[in-house]
Amino acid sequence: MFIASNQRFKIRRADGSAFVIPNGFVGDIPSDVAESWLVKSAIKDGKIVCSGTKDTEVEKAVEAGKEKVKAAAKKKEEK
Repeated sequence: MFIASNQRFKIRRADGSAFVIPNGFVGDIPSDVAESWLVKSAIKDGKIVCSGTKDTEVEKAVEAGKEKVKAAAKKKEEK
């Protein structure tokens, strides 16, 4: 599964090892990690974007996330 992550995640695999998805990660993750409850939950919450395998789709999703962060920071500065 091809993802873009806005947060760091540490996924426990079936063999007991850990798979770390770093903040800002864009790329493929193994299928067993993609099926974990934590990744599924993060996708629902929008912390992980899973928009297909096309680079342009991922780039658009990442840019949209960056714009949201900028807007939130600007709102905070205005207060």
